[in-house]
Amino acid sequence: MQEIKMRNLLLAIGLISSATTAYAQTPEEFIRIGHKSWAAFQCALIAGAAGSLDEDDRTALFKVAMDSGRSFVEARNSGKLPPETVKQWPAALSMEGEPGFVLGNTFGEAMNVIDLHRDDVEWLASEFEELGCATLR
Repeated sequence: MQEIKMRNLLLAIGLISSATTAYAQTPEEFIRIGHKSWAAFQCALIAGAAGSLDEDDRTALFKVAMDSGRSFVEARNSGKLPPETVKQWPAALSMEGEPGFVLGNTFGEAMNVIDLHRDDVEWLASEFEELGCATLR
């Protein structure tokens, strides 16, 4: 009986923590989620370019980018982000459209940024640190 209670508690905690972005209420919270998405896309690409994380970690970062980005785009599309906040949004997420389309283009923008520095290991390491990639999940 005790095992079942513990398992249910852990399941509930996991569900709550994975749904955190869905419960953001203020424009500032959604903007932070958008920045998290942009950073996670870059982190996944930096990790791939520098070989600094294994495939599971890169996949986890990509999932963070997609989940956060989807929450941000849906909030923007539903009017939860007032137009006057546009200067605070990650530029790559500022285009209009369905979440999948916007996030695909955002990934492409992140890839362009990282590709410019693909051979600069020092820059990649610095950016990985500055973006907080190791703790982004």
